[in-house]
Amino acid sequence: MEAIYNFPLPGDAAMDKVLVRFGKVRISTELKERKEAEAEYGKARKAGRQAALLTRESPDVFPLRVAGISPGQKVVVTTSFFVLGEQHGTAFEFRIPLTIAPRYSRRDEMSSPRLKGQPTAPMIDPSHRFLMDLEIPAAGKVICDSFPAVEIDGRMLLDNVVPDRDLLLRWVPEQLDESSAIVMDDGKKHFAVVVTPPRSPSKLRGREIILMLDRSGSMSGVKWEAATWTAERFLGSLLPNDRFNLCLFHDRSFWLDRHPVLATKENVERAKEMLGRTDSGGTELGVALEQAMNQPSMDESLVKHVLVVTDAEVTDEDRIIHVVEGRDRRCSVICIDSAPNSHLAREMARASHGVARFLTSDPDEKDIASSLDEIMEIFASPLDGWASVATDQPAADPRTGEYQKVQGIYAAAEELIPEGRSVLFLGRFKAKRGSFLDVWTKGKDEGFKIPVNAVHVPGKALSKLYWAVTLDRMEQVIASERATEEIVSWLAAMGIPVKLGTASKVYRENKEREIRKHLKQILVELSLKHGVPCSETAFVAVRKEPGMNVTMVAPVPNALPAGWDERFAPLSNIGVVNALKADQADPGAYYNMAITSKAVPEPAHPVQVYPKVLFNGVPSLVNGRTVLFDSKRDGSDVTGLLTVLQVWTEGTITGKILLYVRDLSTPRIKLDLGQMKDGELVRPINLSVNHGDRVVLELVSEQISPNKLSVTVR
Repeated sequence: MEAIYNFPLPGDAAMDKVLVRFGKVRISTELKERKEAEAEYGKARKAGRQAALLTRESPDVFPLRVAGISPGQKVVVTTSFFVLGEQHGTAFEFRIPLTIAPRYSRRDEMSSPRLKGQPTAPMIDPSHRFLMDLEIPAAGKVICDSFPAVEIDGRMLLDNVVPDRDLLLRWVPEQLDESSAIVMDDGKKHFAVVVTPPRSPSKLRGREIILMLDRSGSMSGVKWEAATWTAERFLGSLLPNDRFNLCLFHDRSFWLDRHPVLATKENVERAKEMLGRTDSGGTELGVALEQAMNQPSMDESLVKHVLVVTDAEVTDEDRIIHVVEGRDRRCSVICIDSAPNSHLAREMARASHGVARFLTSDPDEKDIASSLDEIMEIFASPLDGWASVATDQPAADPRTGEYQKVQGIYAAAEELIPEGRSVLFLGRFKAKRGSFLDVWTKGKDEGFKIPVNAVHVPGKALSKLYWAVTLDRMEQVIASERATEEIVSWLAAMGIPVKLGTASKVYRENKEREIRKHLKQILVELSLKHGVPCSETAFVAVRKEPGMNVTMVAPVPNALPAGWDERFAPLSNIGVVNALKADQADPGAYYNMAITSKAVPEPAHPVQVYPKVLFNGVPSLVNGRTVLFDSKRDGSDVTGLLTVLQVWTEGTITGKILLYVRDLSTPRIKLDLGQMKDGELVRPINLSVNHGDRVVLELVSEQISPNKLSVTVR
């Protein structure tokens, strides 16, 4: 038998090696040019030998094929990869995809390799499970936000969970100074620098925000409701001096106006009415985004943003990144999905100095309204800070090119820094290793050097990560329909000279084809030299011993991501994916984006909470804080689906109300009392509280003598 499975990995991961074990026999794969690897695998399969092939169709999708599985034989495929965590405050976040969501492809992408980056036979229950055995670092703690993990003897364990969402892990070191830069160095040629500049108080400015709401078929169901809720919350948070525009897009784009308009009551009401549209279609994110990025600004003094609410499930990533790169408008993304295209969302934010936030429609996950509040606060902050890395030897960055020499010092291109986001520099010394790495930053004042926390990273991790990002960036640039001269110039800045020579072809189309072929050959050479796969290379392994001919092919299903409309998994009707005869096998036949009708019982929802007063009285503050309600202290249980938090006060109270559920280190809800109107503030929330969960309500205020306060939840 042959098994086929589309294997998900983080889009910015650097794959190191792949080992395959048939029973007690273990074989190592070898990275080869893709055509050669596929031919070798096909020949072995035809001859009845056991073999394995792992290709790369998109940054986060790796189709795996294993041929020659005997009846009852255990086969183990071990994939090793490196990935850098993304710093958020004092924690590092790791997002590991466990499944692949269906992605929309445009008609002009039918020949693109990204078209194959789709799930195989998506099913609600794929009949296989995810297990995790994670060694917890001695210094710090690890939090799993995706599944209820257990900790035993210094290890975090997960067992028997359906892989229908991303695995989200947060590592919180014991001591991490946010004001310091983290410099990782392998002691050879490669390094990485993570910078989170110190926050400096700045006067908030008016905003010009274009809100784009994804109304495609993949957003149907609870994701649609969550996105609409986000939009309503956005409209309610606009200030009178803000300008905004609204776009609803699927295979067509619908705009509130031709340009951003003032956030008057009339314009906000027009936008709310527009949210009532229920039509849907394909995900033409790129077309709508290009329209947004090119809209004329009505007031140059405003901070210009585009905020996209989407699941980012598209395949034309390269062109989308090209659309947002180097523009005046910053593009930020709220990605609503349990298994989003996180690589695209992060690259969009990185390329335009925006931020990316990942949410689900699940009430057990992060609160949507709190995340939107955070982004709106970031949007009001002027982008006037930057960071850079300096050394004494020539170096290059895979995203920004060669370091520029100024007075004997080589400096990385200055990275603009949005409030609330760290910046990553990946570097490579072009020849001799530098004797120092300094990190500089600047806010409104002059630039200054910040403290450095140096970490030695032995081995090949940093080298692999550098070349993985380089190859991914190369593929983005080559596939983004840029001019050939621009591509060649970018490669040269990366220290990758391209000698095109004299083209032997007369016609432009033939010249372009010849140049693209040459660029792909460079891609292959770099991939093989540094042992990092790309779309033009593949891992292959073949046993020498003869085996049995393949007579059946078994597609291994990917789980339909949680929160997706179940009609995207039509094969779930039959309960199991049957094997195909070898001469009829077509993995693509098991994937179908079309919506089909099917009867599935509605999932059970938590019991609705009746209005419950959590606090009613005059708070007594100690050092600016007080606990208004504690279910454990007060002996009062709160259980069910919390949908509204209502605050009422006599007079004015400043500060914030924080609501904690289960985890008392991180508030699930942050409520700014400065948003109260006429002594009342009603906030939509979406939190599921189980019996026995501890619920804590805290007031943080600078007022010495607060007025009477009442807080109700329902």
